[in-house]
Amino acid sequence: MSPSELSQTMQAKEILQKSVQFLQQQAEAYLQQGQVDDARKACEQLLKIQPTSAVGLKILGDVSLRGGDLEGAKQNYTKALELQPNWAEVYANLGSLYARSQQWEQAQAAYQKAISIKPEFAGAYRNLAKVWTQLNRPLDAIRTQYKAYTLEPHTVSAQEHLALGDGLMQQGMAAEAQACYQNAINLNPNLAAAYQNLGEALKQQGKLQEAATYFRKAIELNNPSPAVSNPVDTLAAAVSTPQDTLSAATAARQVPQPDVLVVGQSPQVPIEKGMGVPISRPVNPETVLQEAKAFCAMKKWEQAVSACQKALRLDPNLAEAYKIQGNALQVLGEMEAAVRSYNKALEVKPQFPEVHANLGSLYAQEDRLEKAVTCYQQAIAQNPNFAGVYRNLAKVLERLGREGDASICLEKAYTLEPNKATPEDHVRLGNTRLGQGKLDQAYESYQRALELNKQLAPAYYGIGKVKASGQAWSEAEAAYRQAIELDQKSGVFYQGLAECLAGKQDFDGAIALYGQLLQLNPNWAAGYYQIGELRNQQWNLSEAEAAYRKALELDKNLAAAYYGLGRVLLRQERWADVVPVLRQAMALDASGAD
Repeated sequence: MSPSELSQTMQAKEILQKSVQFLQQQAEAYLQQGQVDDARKACEQLLKIQPTSAVGLKILGDVSLRGGDLEGAKQNYTKALELQPNWAEVYANLGSLYARSQQWEQAQAAYQKAISIKPEFAGAYRNLAKVWTQLNRPLDAIRTQYKAYTLEPHTVSAQEHLALGDGLMQQGMAAEAQACYQNAINLNPNLAAAYQNLGEALKQQGKLQEAATYFRKAIELNNPSPAVSNPVDTLAAAVSTPQDTLSAATAARQVPQPDVLVVGQSPQVPIEKGMGVPISRPVNPETVLQEAKAFCAMKKWEQAVSACQKALRLDPNLAEAYKIQGNALQVLGEMEAAVRSYNKALEVKPQFPEVHANLGSLYAQEDRLEKAVTCYQQAIAQNPNFAGVYRNLAKVLERLGREGDASICLEKAYTLEPNKATPEDHVRLGNTRLGQGKLDQAYESYQRALELNKQLAPAYYGIGKVKASGQAWSEAEAAYRQAIELDQKSGVFYQGLAECLAGKQDFDGAIALYGQLLQLNPNWAAGYYQIGELRNQQWNLSEAEAAYRKALELDKNLAAAYYGLGRVLLRQERWADVVPVLRQAMALDASGAD
C-alpha cells in the first residue's frame, strides 16, 4: 500500500471513529431529553456503521426499555453483554427490566451480578432493596438500603435517612441507625425526631452522656410539647379514646427517649408505689375494668395491666379487658404479650374491629406491613365506617409503594370524618395525588389544607409544584415565594422556585437562587450541576463548563454532570475532550438501574 493510500485509510478510520462517537453522543443526548424516536434512529445508524458496538446496543436497550418494549430491551442488553461481559450498568438495567415484569428472582440475580462487578453501585443497591421487599425479605431489604444510602448520602432526604434509621433500630442495628440519624441532622439541623432517635441509639450503645445531649436538643426543638411528634409524620389515633386503638402505623416510627411514649401519647408519669385511683373497692369485673381504663387515662400502663388481669380472674371471657391489656402491653414494648392478649380477645369476641385495628398498628410498628394490611382490612370489613383505620391503612400502603390504594383510603377517611382531617393530612393526600399525576385533585387538597391553616408552607409549595407541572410559571412562582416567606429555612422551597424561574426563562434569577443555596451548602454538587445546565442554555459555555467541573470535583460519580460537560465540549467542537467525558458518563450512568 502506497503512502497516499495508507494516509487515506487512516483518515477514513478516523472519520468512522468520530462518526461513531458523534452518534453515541447524539443518542445519549436525545434519550436524556426524552426524544425516544430520535435516540432510536441515532442508535440504528451507529450500529449500521459499527454492528459490534456494545455501547450502541446498550443505548438501544435503554431506548427500548423507555418505550416499554421489554423483549427488545432484553435482546439488546444480552447482545451488549456478549461483547462486554463485565458491564455492571447493563446487568442493572436487566434487573430493572425484570422488576418491571415482576420477575423478582431474575431481577435479584441481575442486580447482584451488577453489584459483584461494581461494589460501589448505589443505584443497584437501591433497586435490589426494593426487590427484597417484594420477596418478603425485610432484613435483606433494610441492609441493602443502608448500603445504598451510605454510598450516596447526599442524594437522600433527611426524612428518608430518619425512616431508615428507625428501621435499623427495629432490627437491633443501633450503630448503623446512629449513622442514618446523623445524616438526617446534617441535612436538616431542625429535625427534632432525628435528635431524639439518635439519643436512643446512643443510649442502647451505653453512651449515656452523648445521648443526653441529643435528648435535650430534641426537647428544645419540640418545645413546648417535646413528646408529641410532628403531625405531618404521624397518624392521629383511629378513634377519640386512647383505649380503643393505637396509632403506631407511622412512616417514620418515633423511638422513645426516657419517659416518652412510642405511639405519640403524652409523656409518661412515673409510677409511684402506693399511688392508686381513688375509687371504691371493686365488687364486679366491670368495676375493675373501669379502674383499668382510669389507669390508662393516667398513663399508668403497668397498673392498667394489673387491673386487667384482676378483672380477667373474675371473668375470663371479658374481651374488653384483653383489649385494654394488649394496648398497655404494646405501649410498654411487650409486643409478643400484646399479640397474645389481642388474639385472646378475638377468641372471645371474633367481631371486634378495634382489636383488629390495634393488631394492625402493632404489626406496622414492627414493619410487618403485609400483616398490618390484613388486620386493618379485617377491621374495616367488620366496621366499614371506621375512619381511623382507613387513615392508618393509608399510611401502611404508602410505605408499600401502593400510592393509589393509599389515596382511596385517605379519601374514604376524610369522607367519613371531614372535621378530623388535619391540614397536614390534606397536604399528604395532595402529595399522593400529585405523585399520581392527578393535578386538579392535588390542587384541591392543598387548598383545603390552606382553608384550615393559611400559614402552612408545604401547602403553598405543593400548589407551586402543581402549577409548575402545568407550566403556569407565574402562579407557581407566587406559590413558591409564599412558601419561602412562611419558612425561610427549607432549601427545597428555594429549589422549587429556582426550577420555576428556569421554566420562565429567567435563567439569571434561577442561578442567583442556586447561588444562595450553595452559600448554605457549598458542597452541594447538584446545585453546581443545575447552574451548569442553565449557563448551557444561555450558551455561556465557559461558565457552564466551570460549573459542571465544580460539580464533578464534589461528586465524581455524578453522571449527569459528565453529560452536561460533554454537551458543552461538543458545542465547542473540542472533539478530543468530548470522547473521554462522555465515555465516563456512560460508564457511570445508572438511569436504567434506578
